[in-house]
Amino acid sequence: MAAAALLMVGLGASPLGAATETLPQDLTGPDVVWLDFDNWIVPDDAVYGCTSLDHAIATGEVLSGYGPDEGNSSDQTDGFDTYALVTVNGEYFLNPDDTVDVADNTITTDVVNMGGLDVRIRHTALQSQPVLRTLVELTNPTDAALTQTVTFEQDLGSDGNTWVQTTSSGDDDWTAADRWAVTTEDEEPSFGDPVITTALYGPGAIATPISLLDLCGERWDLIEALAKDDTTAGGSSGGAGTAAVYSEAAQTSAAHFSVTVPAGQTRYLAFFNSATTDESLDPALAVTGLYDAGLTGALAEGLDPAVIPLVVNWAPAVVELEPTFTG
Repeated sequence: MAAAALLMVGLGASPLGAATETLPQDLTGPDVVWLDFDNWIVPDDAVYGCTSLDHAIATGEVLSGYGPDEGNSSDQTDGFDTYALVTVNGEYFLNPDDTVDVADNTITTDVVNMGGLDVRIRHTALQSQPVLRTLVELTNPTDAALTQTVTFEQDLGSDGNTWVQTTSSGDDDWTAADRWAVTTEDEEPSFGDPVITTALYGPGAIATPISLLDLCGERWDLIEALAKDDTTAGGSSGGAGTAAVYSEAAQTSAAHFSVTVPAGQTRYLAFFNSATTDESLDPALAVTGLYDAGLTGALAEGLDPAVIPLVVNWAPAVVELEPTFTG
């Protein structure tokens, strides 16, 4: 990280020292490069089941790899197909032009009015951890409170073979009750694909997902092909009665949040992705400790302290205490 922390300032301004750069842009963190932040347009027929994945500022694959000291030099580079897609009021965020502001390890988009809210997104590659922070800034320029549904969506790039290794609940069932989930392609961490951890909200947060469309998209399913041999459904090496077929579901996730922004005020949502490339789960599990601690320490790197209480999916809910009288 640079010697001076990156200052997050109010809507309409860019981080101090930002330069205007042309898309696409990459962000680099420790042992990870987050590639191709750009206005990608996915063809209309590429519908994955969660939503249509039409437009987003942040799409691409993640390039990650430990250095020679870890014995694994940039081998596991086949990560996300699209990541950190944001929708507001059912509309994908699309940067209005091909330039963004770039300062150190942060990309800042232009402001777009969506559903009455002025929306801006900041993607930051943390410099102490292999983590990408996506900060969605929602400002209400009107004189009445506005409530909108904001969605965070991504294609995990697991080629239809996503395995949920564990979640914040301690099981392998990824639901809206899970603050984070660790996923891999294949049952065991595989050569070529990093272990991905997605963190959607913090402990005790004001805003939690109203729903989680968990692993919709495409997947390989093993099915029983009754009375068929191993050439059924395109051929499988599984032996008689078993065939691999490409079917709906399993590599795209989308979490939906209902957010109310008071008149003339700003609220934020923060989402985190981490990518680790050791062919074991241990480094990924170590990172999950950050998410259990809330929006502090490494996760708050470069954030203005005044912003943190306004990040509604990480800020603790206010508990109103009833007075107790004695005597």
